[in-house]
Amino acid sequence: HPLLSSIRNCITWECESLMHCLGAQTKMEEWTMLPSLMNLHAAHGRLTQWEKSIQVKESWKIGFLKSPTQPLLYQWLWRFRAHLVNKFTLYFYSTLAQQTTPQEMRNYLSSKNNTDLYIKLHNLQKKCMAGFVALVFDPRGLPGWRGPGYFHPERPSEALPDHYVLMLSQPVKMGERMVGVTRALDGRSAELISPDKPYLFYNSEEKCSYLMWSIDPRVNFVVFYEGKREDKSANIPQISEFCSQMRGTSLLASLKPSK
Repeated sequence: HPLLSSIRNCITWECESLMHCLGAQTKMEEWTMLPSLMNLHAAHGRLTQWEKSIQVKESWKIGFLKSPTQPLLYQWLWRFRAHLVNKFTLYFYSTLAQQTTPQEMRNYLSSKNNTDLYIKLHNLQKKCMAGFVALVFDPRGLPGWRGPGYFHPERPSEALPDHYVLMLSQPVKMGERMVGVTRALDGRSAELISPDKPYLFYNSEEKCSYLMWSIDPRVNFVVFYEGKREDKSANIPQISEFCSQMRGTSLLASLKPSK
């Protein structure tokens, strides 16, 4: 019915915004850049349409010194998308840095809409006095994965890697440590993989320690230390908080059913 079109449109924008945000999250978990970007763009378009509808609806109700009210779910979806954009910037930082200038990257990272996940990762390595910190991706068993960047559809696809792939590290150069990271990640048993608790691996041959957190099903955060390290060290809460920010734990916990 024509009188119900506004309600239908709002429900459509709400559902499509959420589906595109979840689609972006899923594609980021698979470390595929273009589908992630397209979903983020589509979510922005739906939310913008919803915003215009709210402005038209509320314009006639606004009195003196009274601002329009926005649905709580609408506000939350904008925050969710902003979190995904920040996560996208971190996951695909190496690819994005190749397509722009260092100054433009610095300007974006310092913008008010960015939570500075990359800068926080950069500072975390220094504050925790770690040898390096790294995001590592596991592409094994992921059908059709060709890498994080853009690929021409007619370009022959290469064989799927059978090893972990470095997404981002600080410092940038890790030397030969990726072999040790792979050994540490493979040393975990499935029942010990918990997003809330780090897994400690000590390499007695190389006399070094690896602390690992699971961020997404295929994405791990690794902190490297020379020598033996305890899993109850003073820096653990700080690193765990950063991992929680990457997952968006607080944001997701703030979404509650209406009464």
